[in-house]
Amino acid sequence: MEGLQIGRDVHYVLLPQETRHGQPYHRAAKVVVFWGEGMTNLAVFMDGTNDCDWYGPTTVVPVYWATSRRYSAGMEPGTWHWVEPA
Repeated sequence: MEGLQIGRDVHYVLLPQETRHGQPYHRAAKVVVFWGEGMTNLAVFMDGTNDCDWYGPTTVVPVYWATSRRYSAGMEPGTWHWVEPA
């Protein structure tokens, strides 16, 4: 996939179970590794306990490890996409 490289900024769409409120949100992510047709491992930057509380209500989880995630131009939950132009 053209333009995909380690360290590239992308957006990840959280799955409902990956958020506190059960709604899909877009979060900033960095590509850690990639292979095949847009498959990646991502470091996703979470909004602390506003996004997730599965480690407890006072634990801040700044980075979520999203493994084997595919590209989706349709921005489906559990996938990544290129950062939209500002």
